[in-house]
Amino acid sequence: MVGLDTNVVIRYIMQDDVRQAAVANRIFGEELSLANKGFVSAVVLCEVVWVLARFYKLGRENISTTVRTLLRTASLEFEHRECVEQAYRDSNAGSANFADCLIGLVNRKCGTSTTLTFDRDASRLEYFRLAQ
Repeated sequence: MVGLDTNVVIRYIMQDDVRQAAVANRIFGEELSLANKGFVSAVVLCEVVWVLARFYKLGRENISTTVRTLLRTASLEFEHRECVEQAYRDSNAGSANFADCLIGLVNRKCGTSTTLTFDRDASRLEYFRLAQ
């Protein structure tokens, strides 16, 4: 297994830098496989979503499709995969964003009773509580 940094995943998705996209395409097409998966950490996935929204100005639906596509890529392994999948579902069903959902779910998996937040949208999720 080989770890993937945010910029490699972004170049593969966006294809906006000819040289770097060619390298990312080679990695995804030739280097990664079922026997040698690419590892995507929760931090990298949150950064990918943030970059797609803030830098590339992609909407929620396009980002959701991208995350779903990444999750379906057999040659990728995700840190806290079950939390990532639930965060994907929760962020699509409500007003909280993907990163907030993932933070709360990973925290819960690690034994927290709740996650305190000032974010009113996130506080509507069962695994958050509004900090007061």
